[in-house]
Amino acid sequence: MKRREFVVTLSGLGILATAPELFPVHCQDGSASIPAPMEYRRLGRTGLRISAISLGGSPVPSEPVFRLAMDRGVNYVDTSSSYMNGNSERIIGR
Repeated sequence: MKRREFVVTLSGLGILATAPELFPVHCQDGSASIPAPMEYRRLGRTGLRISAISLGGSPVPSEPVFRLAMDRGVNYVDTSSSYMNGNSERIIGR
């Protein structure tokens, strides 16, 4: 993935502004701090526990961004059959 594509994807998702804990902080000495554990909240009366940070399905996040978010504990992706003529759900499902 090219740098520009990566930046556009992150900007579209709003991850840089709203979820800095998804990415480790790199110090000047090259070391990286460990991100804080994901916070989970109960979804209504369902008892389901979803991550406090989620991904949106329009535009569809790139695979590396999607995998990183899942590795960091994101377990909720908001998508719809109307996003990208149904392709959003197909791509995310894969």
